[in-house]
Amino acid sequence: MTQIVCKAVTPPTCSVDAFGGINKNSCTLFVPTGSLASYQAADQWKDFFFIKEGSENTGISRVMADDIQIRSGKGIIEITGISDGADISVYALSGQFISSAKAVGRRASLVTNLTKGNIAIVKIGTKSVKVLMQ
Repeated sequence: MTQIVCKAVTPPTCSVDAFGGINKNSCTLFVPTGSLASYQAADQWKDFFFIKEGSENTGISRVMADDIQIRSGKGIIEITGISDGADISVYALSGQFISSAKAVGRRASLVTNLTKGNIAIVKIGTKSVKVLMQ
């Protein structure tokens, strides 16, 4: 992984191993404009060597349609607005497979058991997006 984009103005609280397996000396962390100092002082986040404000030049493009919504909370990821039968997979940031499902009724719910502050990679068909667990 070469970059992470966090859109939270206040750095989320993370477990000590939230970024396990990520080389924080080469992975660039993009944070909202005006929040650089907060991330440079926050546990786990301050370990990134490259922290930059703004995400407009990250090379990450919109990968999902506007009507798709992904929500996380209490170890569950809920996705709405997806095509029926779409294959969904969830992986830990380390690449470890967590869960999979097929969309039914333009929605899917996946139990991940990931705690608040962890990052999940959600793959819908051939597209992927990172989700900060709430």
